[in-house]
Amino acid sequence: MNCGFGNSHPGISEDLLGTDGTISRSQQIRYTPQKMNLPDGVETLGQTPTAPRAHVQNFFDAIRNGAETNCPFETAYRVSVACRMATESYQLRRTVYWDFEREEMV
Repeated sequence: MNCGFGNSHPGISEDLLGTDGTISRSQQIRYTPQKMNLPDGVETLGQTPTAPRAHVQNFFDAIRNGAETNCPFETAYRVSVACRMATESYQLRRTVYWDFEREEMV
């Protein structure tokens, strides 16, 4: 996972990079085939159910107003850990476990 607020290009998106292509979610959902592995793949577009930048806007609004975010920190942390564990497990080609006391993967 990578997040940067350095400039407005390519914008705020979530990208899932796979062998056969990339799924990007920003203002719309876009599948872009990886031509090397899927030469006949066709780009596909869809729509997201929320307004562009809604998640980041909610975060900034919560900071400004002292309110709770739509996604509480603890939930975001647990989701990020699960995603990171899945990636680590895939790369190591083995099951990884979470050490709750030390808050780290083992």
